[in-house]
Amino acid sequence: MRWSEEDEVRSSAVTLDDAVRSFLSQRGYSSAARLADVVACWPDVVGNEVATHVVPWRLTGGELQLAVDDPAWATEVGFLAGDILTGLSDRLRTPVADTVKVHVRPDFNVE
Repeated sequence: MRWSEEDEVRSSAVTLDDAVRSFLSQRGYSSAARLADVVACWPDVVGNEVATHVVPWRLTGGELQLAVDDPAWATEVGFLAGDILTGLSDRLRTPVADTVKVHVRPDFNVE
Protein backbone atom coordinates (compact mmCIF):
# COMPACT_ATOMS: atom_id res chain seq x y z
CA MET A 1 0.00 0.00 0.00
CA ARG A 2 1.32 3.39 -0.93
CA TRP A 3 1.02 6.45 1.34
CA SER A 4 -0.52 9.34 -0.55
CA GLU A 5 -0.84 13.06 0.14
CA GLU A 6 -4.56 12.51 0.61
CA ASP A 7 -3.86 10.00 3.40
CA GLU A 8 -1.51 12.48 5.03
CA VAL A 9 -4.12 15.23 4.93
CA ARG A 10 -6.74 12.89 6.42
CA SER A 11 -4.45 11.79 9.25
CA SER A 12 -3.65 15.38 10.23
CA ALA A 13 -7.20 16.72 9.91
CA VAL A 14 -8.73 18.43 12.93
CA THR A 15 -12.27 19.54 13.56
CA LEU A 16 -13.18 23.18 13.23
CA ASP A 17 -14.03 23.17 16.93
CA ASP A 18 -10.53 21.91 17.81
CA ALA A 19 -8.92 24.45 15.48
CA VAL A 20 -10.85 27.36 16.99
CA ARG A 21 -10.07 26.22 20.54
CA SER A 22 -6.39 25.91 19.71
CA PHE A 23 -6.39 29.38 18.14
CA LEU A 24 -8.11 30.92 21.16
CA SER A 25 -5.86 29.12 23.61
CA GLN A 26 -2.70 30.27 21.83
CA ARG A 27 -3.90 33.85 22.16
CA GLY A 28 -4.92 33.58 25.79
CA TYR A 29 -8.66 33.31 25.24
CA SER A 30 -9.26 29.74 26.38
CA SER A 31 -11.66 30.91 29.11
CA ALA A 32 -13.82 32.54 26.41
CA ALA A 33 -14.07 29.21 24.60
CA ARG A 34 -14.86 27.46 27.86
CA LEU A 35 -17.55 30.04 28.67
CA ALA A 36 -19.06 29.40 25.23
CA ASP A 37 -19.28 25.69 26.15
CA VAL A 38 -21.04 26.60 29.40
CA VAL A 39 -23.50 28.91 27.62
CA ALA A 40 -24.27 26.24 25.02
CA CYS A 41 -25.33 23.64 27.58
CA TRP A 42 -26.67 26.02 30.26
CA PRO A 43 -30.44 25.37 29.85
CA ASP A 44 -29.87 21.62 29.78
CA VAL A 45 -27.86 21.75 33.01
CA VAL A 46 -29.95 24.19 35.06
CA GLY A 47 -33.37 23.83 33.44
CA ASN A 48 -35.41 26.37 31.51
CA GLU A 49 -36.85 28.17 34.54
CA VAL A 50 -33.44 28.93 36.04
CA ALA A 51 -31.96 29.72 32.61
CA THR A 52 -34.67 32.34 32.15
CA HIS A 53 -33.34 34.29 35.15
CA VAL A 54 -29.69 33.27 35.45
CA VAL A 55 -26.98 33.36 32.77
CA PRO A 56 -23.27 32.57 32.70
CA TRP A 57 -21.47 35.90 32.45
CA ARG A 58 -17.73 35.39 32.97
CA LEU A 59 -15.30 32.59 33.66
CA THR A 60 -12.07 33.74 35.23
CA GLY A 61 -9.51 32.20 37.54
CA GLY A 62 -11.58 29.17 38.48
CA GLU A 63 -14.65 31.28 39.19
CA LEU A 64 -17.88 31.06 37.22
CA GLN A 65 -19.67 34.39 37.42
CA LEU A 66 -23.39 34.41 36.84
CA ALA A 67 -25.78 37.30 36.19
CA VAL A 68 -29.25 37.14 37.69
CA ASP A 69 -32.19 39.44 37.11
CA ASP A 70 -33.43 39.57 40.71
CA PRO A 71 -31.90 39.23 44.20
CA ALA A 72 -34.17 36.26 44.91
CA TRP A 73 -32.41 34.36 42.14
CA ALA A 74 -29.05 35.22 43.67
CA THR A 75 -30.17 33.47 46.85
CA GLU A 76 -31.48 30.47 44.90
CA VAL A 77 -28.25 30.16 42.92
CA GLY A 78 -26.34 30.19 46.20
CA PHE A 79 -28.18 27.02 47.19
CA LEU A 80 -27.72 25.47 43.73
CA ALA A 81 -24.06 26.39 43.15
CA GLY A 82 -22.63 22.96 43.95
CA ASP A 83 -25.20 21.20 41.77
CA ILE A 84 -24.59 23.66 38.93
CA LEU A 85 -20.82 23.07 39.00
CA THR A 86 -21.30 19.31 39.19
CA GLY A 87 -23.82 19.36 36.33
CA LEU A 88 -21.52 21.44 34.14
CA SER A 89 -18.53 19.21 34.90
CA ASP A 90 -20.54 16.10 34.09
CA ARG A 91 -21.91 17.57 30.88
CA LEU A 92 -18.58 18.98 29.66
CA ARG A 93 -16.55 16.04 31.04
CA THR A 94 -14.12 18.28 32.88
CA PRO A 95 -14.36 20.70 35.81
CA VAL A 96 -15.45 24.17 34.74
CA ALA A 97 -14.79 26.19 37.89
CA ASP A 98 -14.18 25.86 41.61
CA THR A 99 -16.58 28.56 42.77
CA VAL A 100 -19.65 30.47 41.67
CA LYS A 101 -20.11 34.21 42.13
CA VAL A 102 -23.47 35.83 41.50
CA HIS A 103 -24.08 39.38 40.27
CA VAL A 104 -27.54 40.90 40.46
CA ARG A 105 -27.99 42.70 37.18
CA PRO A 106 -31.62 43.80 36.66
CA ASP A 107 -30.49 45.67 33.54
CA PHE A 108 -28.94 42.51 32.14
CA ASN A 109 -31.43 40.88 29.81
CA VAL A 110 -31.20 37.18 30.59
CA GLU A 111 -33.98 36.05 28.29
